[in-house]
Amino acid sequence: MEHYIDLFSRIAGSLGGLGFFIGVLIAYKTGLLEFLLAWKKNGGNGKELKELKTQIGELEENHLEHINNKLDRIVELLIEIKTKVYEK
Repeated sequence: MEHYIDLFSRIAGSLGGLGFFIGVLIAYKTGLLEFLLAWKKNGGNGKELKELKTQIGELEENHLEHINNKLDRIVELLIEIKTKVYEK
């Protein structure tokens, strides 16, 4: 009976180790492992997070400016179309 219990505990331990290895592999492939290691290295002060938020803010501003330029051009084209329609 003890043999079965020992066999079961070895199998469960092996599966647990395999699950941990797969979890680490997935974290590595998704970039989560690098983020966690950098966070641990910097003491979790959020320096990367602040830089990332700054970059996102700059991208949002550039994106909004680009959209506004496109909308201005669309309005100009619509005015031209309206003018040509009323001229005829």
